[in-house]
Amino acid sequence: MALEIERDRGLFRYNGSKNIENSYLLNLTNKATEMRYAFIHVSGTRDINMSGLDEVKLRAGEKREIPIILEMDPASLRGEVTNITFEVSTSEEPEKRVAAPTTFLGPVFR
Repeated sequence: MALEIERDRGLFRYNGSKNIENSYLLNLTNKATEMRYAFIHVSGTRDINMSGLDEVKLRAGEKREIPIILEMDPASLRGEVTNITFEVSTSEEPEKRVAAPTTFLGPVFR
């Protein structure tokens, strides 16, 4: 499994709940010769919520873009940049995780 991360739609935005959102495109590629079920997880802070697919079925050799939105309460932010990591594992080989570090952006606190 291969994983690449692209930030989507600028820096950050406030949603209807007044939480901060960051959007990402996860590019997943199944490098195996068989179908795989991929599980998507984000780590780095326990105060983050993920919207979008967290489980994806990929055919052998298939590449797919998965839109993901991460959301945090502004009170949970410790600064304008929070380091996070997207991790992908498969049901067939759960011990083989692929990880890609990125950042969650918020407003500048003064």
